[in-house]
Amino acid sequence: MKTTRKLVGLAMLYAIVLSLNSYDYYEPPQLPIEDENNSESSDDSSETEILNQEDKITLYQVEGEDIIKIQDYEVEGELLEFQNDINKHQELWELV
Repeated sequence: MKTTRKLVGLAMLYAIVLSLNSYDYYEPPQLPIEDENNSESSDDSSETEILNQEDKITLYQVEGEDIIKIQDYEVEGELLEFQNDINKHQELWELV
């Protein structure tokens, strides 16, 4: 009986180790860094600007350990509900 328990325990430990080793870590996509002082214009700049406007909800400024709301962007539906949930923004900032 003790041998069976040890074998089951070893099998479980082995399964846990295998599952931890196969875990894929999430890497967020790398966004291009925009240089506002760059006077060169390209065909892609207007497309990039449109994409950047679509993925913004609210702009905050970091001052010390606090965040200060600078601007709300125009959003609709579920994004508007999230934009208005300032307590959630603060909660997320505290996690950071």
